[in-house]
Amino acid sequence: MRKNYKTVVNFLTYLLISAFLWSCAVKPSEKIILYPITEGQSYRGKIWWKLELYNNREDKRSWGGYANFEVGAEYLYLLIKNFLGGNLVFLKWEIERPQEINFYDFKKKKVYIFLGESFSEIHEIPLYFLGLKKEISLSLNSILLNYIFLREDKKGFIISDKFQIEWQIKEIELLKEDKKTLKEEVEKLTYWEVEIFM
Repeated sequence: MRKNYKTVVNFLTYLLISAFLWSCAVKPSEKIILYPITEGQSYRGKIWWKLELYNNREDKRSWGGYANFEVGAEYLYLLIKNFLGGNLVFLKWEIERPQEINFYDFKKKKVYIFLGESFSEIHEIPLYFLGLKKEISLSLNSILLNYIFLREDKKGFIISDKFQIEWQIKEIELLKEDKKTLKEEVEKLTYWEVEIFM
């Protein structure tokens, strides 16, 4: 009797672990239409992402997971989640001068603001993110970046000799006017301490 009980518990544990791993696995993105962005419209959805950092190809670190996104003609917002669905980091990029990229760290309750020149070659970041632009190579602060988007798989890549970012669009929909933007939802959450980098 006790042996049967252990067998059932082990089997149920195995099923739960398998179900969890299956739910976190990358699923193919089917029936997703990539819409062109028109002025005044914005789109919201979900992506799977992966970041690899390396000094050389043998010594690399990887992170990945899911994120919510919102894209308009002049902005890109990414809300990166942890495995339990909690907020980790919010990335805010908007067309403005001087160029500014904001990282909201939920753990430290800090906003890191990176200021730079106005990068005219990347002002169409939202279009690249959705895969509506062709492949491109550009040099940014002496780092050579290559961008590729595989439309059939809805998967994008930014590749350099120091890192690789990969994302795959899972869901996308037109944002309804009565919904708050991701930026509004995040900025109302808590007091944010600000740190600025030039």
